[in-house]
Amino acid sequence: QTAEPERAKYTKEGAELLSGGTFPYVEGFAYYQLHDEGTGSEPEENFGLLTEAFVQKPPFNKFKEGIK
Repeated sequence: QTAEPERAKYTKEGAELLSGGTFPYVEGFAYYQLHDEGTGSEPEENFGLLTEAFVQKPPFNKFKEGIK
């Protein structure tokens, strides 16, 4: 499982690439999962930008920075 600081870095880089005109044929994009679906150890449950309780995780602000 990727650590939150590393995930935040990748999230920002991806958002910058997609919103910065690098790919002019991309007209829009979405983040896979807004909030976590659980608190378990399954990676698929923890891909969100927010926790299950809707508390911001480190990638949340990096995503916002990347799309500016």
